[in-house]
Amino acid sequence: MSIKKQGLTAALLSVGVLAISLGSCMAPLIPTQQVTYTDGTYRGTAAGMMGDVTVEVVVKDHAISSIVLKEHKETDGIYQKAEQGVIASILENQSTEVDAVSGATKTSNAIMKAVEDALKDAAKA
Repeated sequence: MSIKKQGLTAALLSVGVLAISLGSCMAPLIPTQQVTYTDGTYRGTAAGMMGDVTVEVVVKDHAISSIVLKEHKETDGIYQKAEQGVIASILENQSTEVDAVSGATKTSNAIMKAVEDALKDAAKA
């Protein structure tokens, strides 16, 4: 590759890296749409590792106040580990966008998706 081509390649690469860096810095400045939940009790279901996971979500004062397991076929021990970690995180963050529990990823994701499913009926923008 000639020196001119190497210089052009390096310049284009630098511009690309700069654009990505600036874009990631700007992301927090973009306002997100707030979701308000209607008070009530909602059920949601999602596929887990061994079958469906069903949860009951209670919304009080427009916030998620409790999440209760209603049905599942997950392996004992694994489900409880995911249930404790994921539910606590969802309640703390008021969001289903939380980290999965290591060693119980599929079950963690099922809990998050089941809560999302329940909140579809409670959500109003």
